[in-house]
Amino acid sequence: MESMQLDDIVASIEAQFAEPAAAPVPPQGAPPSGGWRQWFEGDAFEDYLQDQVNRRIVRDYLLNAIVLGFFAAAQLDDFADYMRTSEGRAVLALHMLMSSVQEVADLPAALGSAAGLRPLTPQPDSPPHMQIVPNWK
Repeated sequence: MESMQLDDIVASIEAQFAEPAAAPVPPQGAPPSGGWRQWFEGDAFEDYLQDQVNRRIVRDYLLNAIVLGFFAAAQLDDFADYMRTSEGRAVLALHMLMSSVQEVADLPAALGSAAGLRPLTPQPDSPPHMQIVPNWK
């Protein structure tokens, strides 16, 4: 049985990510003009935090898949195009949250091209794609 070093596996996964964006910091650490609350609720900080969450989901999913033997560290290149961009990491994280680690080998085919996400534009008269489930009390 091959010996696994978790630190080495994590390092090989982390190496696939592009450099993380720097956390948005107000100039010279002074309180921003709208106050700290407004700054923390701003889009730049929100985007930074969401990318950090997506990185964590992808890293933990792949680490679990490798440790449990469903995926080899040598196959990380299968996800490289997605792991390099924040949009790609968002796509990966979404699919990984909805998949078990046993399905890791199927993910690259399910994801298709890393060309990018396209926003959906519903037709003005289209019905909602939600059904209300009645309360069965």
